[in-house]
Amino acid sequence: LEIDYFGLEVAIFGGRPWIKDATFTPGPELTSRRQNPGAVLIGRSVVLFGGWDGHRALNTTEVCDLATMVFRNGPNMLTARYACGATTIPGKNRALVIGGRGADDNHLATTEVFDLETMGMTQGPNMLSARAFCAVVALDARRVLVIGGQNPTVLKSTEVLNLDTM
Repeated sequence: LEIDYFGLEVAIFGGRPWIKDATFTPGPELTSRRQNPGAVLIGRSVVLFGGWDGHRALNTTEVCDLATMVFRNGPNMLTARYACGATTIPGKNRALVIGGRGADDNHLATTEVFDLETMGMTQGPNMLSARAFCAVVALDARRVLVIGGQNPTVLKSTEVLNLDTM
């Protein structure tokens, strides 16, 4: 039984549910194996940060140009990390990489800023608490919210970064 209140399904999705006939197809292959990287969409590029290759935390990045759908190596990060969060910085061709777990499996409070135009990484501000497996959301052009995570237990805290202070 399917109920369509006030015709909203048709008004919003243009007919049948948009997901009904959706299928996955193979995407572009990465340049290296990676588990739990941070990922963002900046303009027409998908950027991956760090990850775990099955043996160690990575300090590498990969950039996929959506026009060619090919991943290529990007700049090295300042710190190897996996299980990190990442978000774009609104209005700029930059991303903020947050926390994660480092090469010695420690929880990180450090952040890094990626600049798509210069293809460079710079040190960002330290968080109040080290955290991995957290969620990150740009609230607007001035604030980033870091949510939960682990250190070493599951966290219920959040932090707000004011981008005006960077």
